[in-house]
Amino acid sequence: MRQPSTVLEHVLVPAKFEFVLQLLVPLVFVPLLGGEVLALALPTFGYLLISDNPFQTSIRFQYTAPLIPFLFFAAILGLARASRWLNRRLGNRARFGAATLLAGLLGVASLANYFFQSPGPLARHFDPSQYAMTARVALGYQLLSRIPLDAPTIAESDFVSHLSQRVSIYQAPNAPDLRKIEYVLADKNFGPYKEYQ
Repeated sequence: MRQPSTVLEHVLVPAKFEFVLQLLVPLVFVPLLGGEVLALALPTFGYLLISDNPFQTSIRFQYTAPLIPFLFFAAILGLARASRWLNRRLGNRARFGAATLLAGLLGVASLANYFFQSPGPLARHFDPSQYAMTARVALGYQLLSRIPLDAPTIAESDFVSHLSQRVSIYQAPNAPDLRKIEYVLADKNFGPYKEYQ
């Protein structure tokens, strides 16, 4: 690498620090105690942190999926190490209390993270309207059922995941050859409709 300062300019920014904290705080930084497992995730951390795409350094998108197993395996190893350390330094009674405190802290941090970060039920960002069966969604499902399974299709982001078992499914404008597309599923009232025209 000839210009490490350029890399650091992309990595050492507040949004990327926040991203790392969002990954580690719910696990009370315990994965850091399983460093050798966490080290296996460094290539993934590397390409995510160097990216300028804000979606890649957000816990709300799929880009962090490759990190999750490493974080949890490192957390398991870290908890085992912390437990052994406590066993050596504390008596039986204090050891049980410390282990219970650590487990409780991990549980509280995970629940707090769910409440503050998740879009799921009982969380702060939960929006039930996103799961409502509106007329538009019902029509979309009805149209999806009419598209043959082997037909190359381009669809809005709302419906692409429902077509993921197909060999040829695209989301506009990312179709390699529009001449091969047989079906288009798009709503004229949806924001990015221009891309489908």
